[in-house]
Amino acid sequence: MNINKKYLEKNLKEEIWSHFLKDIKKAHSTKDLLKICERVFTVNEIKLLEKRLGIINLLGKGYKYRDIGEILDAMPTTIAFVKKGLRKSKKIKKEKKEDKDFSLFGDFANKKNSKFPTSYSGKGRWRV
Repeated sequence: MNINKKYLEKNLKEEIWSHFLKDIKKAHSTKDLLKICERVFTVNEIKLLEKRLGIINLLGKGYKYRDIGEILDAMPTTIAFVKKGLRKSKKIKKEKKEDKDFSLFGDFANKKNSKFPTSYSGKGRWRV
């Protein structure tokens, strides 16, 4: 999808979002909301929005990246992007780096029978 890089003027942008918000507030059900979205977005844009909203929902329920990816057919980079946006808006607390749920590879790095080779360190690390 190609998007024009020209930015809208601040006043026009605020007016557009204000009108869109008023339309959304008129919706009394998910069916009404979907009708509003169908007037504005393409089918692919609606699917994209639904996936991203699904990611937010599943992250909030504590699902792991792998599970979210399988359920929604979403890439880990997309999930990470959405999670980063949520952190910026402070809706999800920032996890510690050692939190194993945050790892894309789960517990593979700690298993002896891992498919991933262990990293080498020390003087002879470049020798094969």
